[in-house]
Amino acid sequence: MVILQHLWELILFLVILLGPLPLCLCFALINQTDNIKSSLPHFLLVILTAWSIIQVSLGLILGTFEKLTLTPVIFTELIISIIGFCLIYLKKYTFSFVLAKLPKLKQPLNKIELLIISSAAAVALVLLLIIATKPITNYDSLWFHLPAISRWYQTGALTLLDSTGNWIFDHQDAIVYPYNWHILNFLSVLPFGEDFLVAFPQLIAWIIQGISVYLLSIYFGASRINSMAASSLLLTVPMMINQVNTIHIDLPLSALFTVSLYFGLSYYSRRIISDFALFLAALGLFTGIKITAIIYGAFILGGLAILELKKIWLRPKNTQFNFQLKSPLLFLGIALLLFLGGFWYVRNLLHINHPIQNFTVLSPSLPVSPPPKNLESPEYLKIWKSTLLNQFDITKISNWQIFISQIIARLQLPFIAMSCQILAWLVFASFKKRIPPINEKFVSLIILLVGTGFLYFITPFSSGTGGEIVGQLGPLLGFNLRYGFPFLSTIAVTAAVSATLVRTTDKLIVLTVLISSIVGIFSSEIFDAIKNASFTGNSIIWGSKLIDQFKSSPIEASKTVIAILGPNLIDICKYVGIYLIYLLFIYLLTWQLSQSRFLTTLLPPFQRLSQTIVICSCIALIASTTWVWREKREVNRTEIYQGMYDYLEKNTLPGEKIGFFLSHRSYLFYGKNLNRQVLYIPLKEKFNQSTKWADNLRQNGVKIVALGPLTSLDENTKKTVSWLTSDDGYLESVWGENVSQKSVLYRLKSK
Repeated sequence: MVILQHLWELILFLVILLGPLPLCLCFALINQTDNIKSSLPHFLLVILTAWSIIQVSLGLILGTFEKLTLTPVIFTELIISIIGFCLIYLKKYTFSFVLAKLPKLKQPLNKIELLIISSAAAVALVLLLIIATKPITNYDSLWFHLPAISRWYQTGALTLLDSTGNWIFDHQDAIVYPYNWHILNFLSVLPFGEDFLVAFPQLIAWIIQGISVYLLSIYFGASRINSMAASSLLLTVPMMINQVNTIHIDLPLSALFTVSLYFGLSYYSRRIISDFALFLAALGLFTGIKITAIIYGAFILGGLAILELKKIWLRPKNTQFNFQLKSPLLFLGIALLLFLGGFWYVRNLLHINHPIQNFTVLSPSLPVSPPPKNLESPEYLKIWKSTLLNQFDITKISNWQIFISQIIARLQLPFIAMSCQILAWLVFASFKKRIPPINEKFVSLIILLVGTGFLYFITPFSSGTGGEIVGQLGPLLGFNLRYGFPFLSTIAVTAAVSATLVRTTDKLIVLTVLISSIVGIFSSEIFDAIKNASFTGNSIIWGSKLIDQFKSSPIEASKTVIAILGPNLIDICKYVGIYLIYLLFIYLLTWQLSQSRFLTTLLPPFQRLSQTIVICSCIALIASTTWVWREKREVNRTEIYQGMYDYLEKNTLPGEKIGFFLSHRSYLFYGKNLNRQVLYIPLKEKFNQSTKWADNLRQNGVKIVALGPLTSLDENTKKTVSWLTSDDGYLESVWGENVSQKSVLYRLKSK
């Protein structure tokens, strides 16, 4: 790739990224009142949340009019930027005024607090490196998340239909999913024309998650250092880190849950209408991100409604009810709540006449066998059977073994530390007989903890099974622990409050944070190596199954882990080393800034240089670094995807139609530049009717057909596939091998 082309695409990406910032800054300044000044984390959270809301709204509007292409997006981003600058000018927000309005720290950060912040920032930089250089191999991402984004890129519309009018993937539930957060993933793809930074919005969600948990901890009474530590521990949970380089929606869901909850509580305590407007808009964005968000949203609304009713009931009789019903911000918040929260459900109602997901016994991550036909149950009963609450038989030791082993392996030290901190407070309160005052915040926190835990236990497929056998948990429970991220967030908040009450020593806190960061990165990379080995066919076992194998065959499981990690150990350790380098650099820099030494020691040499030279140097550094990352991603993509993109580039033409069936990796068939037409051609005919299927391919102009990796198939399907790919069949292998474990490309034979 020519670096000038990359520089141009990077500029377009920055226009999309930075376009809404003036408007977000204006809103954040409005949120800063003279009487009640918010903290710096609150200020940053307002900007990040407003940015997400603006970008998703832009994507939904342009996508509705089939204008979701590069030129209209760039033009709209520039218009939004101009509007933001105009509002700043009209409100006379001069540069000096903005600096004066920026929140200041009530007390300087000490060394331990700086170290915690530096650690979180170093992890963020490592994650940025990972999402820029490592291609995605996640099951669901390749199955339906990325194909949806690819189709939007090709059409400029929010469609899930191919050029023949059929669905683009074989996931019947995904056609009615809400896709709010995918708009941000799409906008990250748009300027580059490939998936270079497609997971960048997941990193934004990771940051939003951390800030909102910190602010919630402060709200419920935790000290600043304990709030920082709880936020850092949550962000370095191995599974939380591992979710960043995917298009899974569970991390953004948890982030938007906590941010909606925070702004709701912020309005309840501060009575600022801009907080309420932001709460409504964030809640709309949240409910349009996933089906289960509707339940979580109702939980938030119900809790806040009870608090408001209590406040109204207990207010003095002479106090007037003061609510700014005519505020433009209130109407804007309501409009965004309805638009962002209802867009996909109304769209599904109009286009598919099916607004709510029709759950089946198929796991959202790995297929499972359906129950016998004579035992078919209503859909709602199937959903209930797959929940952890229904399946977890507490009298079975095997269930406890699976549950505990998966939690420890997936959540590891951060979860153990937070849980132990809560238990330590319970023990402390029991022995010292010093129970904290049972006030409103304490009761609210307990209800929040119990409520999110209950919602996790009733989440479909949280048991790791489809509920075929009553009282049985499956290894997939470990992978589906991501459904419990909102619960994990409330555990972090509770741990911060507990640490404050118990007065846990600062040295123990920072030591736990640093070790958790190292272990989190290391463990996440181990799970990535196991996943990639399964993806490339070098191993037939996946992470949660391998964890489960340690119970019955620890020696064999250990050998498998060693065999997988052997060739990847250097790469895994590399990211830990990068984290330590980043940590040292950021800590030294922040310490210099906190001591005001930066201006006297580091800044003078730069003052001798002209602003033009400094700006050009920064641009050159960013451009060259991201270019190197992009080239590294190209190498890794070729290695992990095993050259499929190279074959498609050399042997097919842009716009050529590629058919596929019995494959959950359809994203790979779009090619590197997402310019191949991918058609889902289901194999529904019987063995003796496969001629009709082949004729259908020819009629649609399909010459290349993709298949695999094959999961469990019934005998008739196996027989048909075997015949189709035989010498007498219609498909001739042209790329790949071992279709049971990998994707293979076939050429359709002529008649």
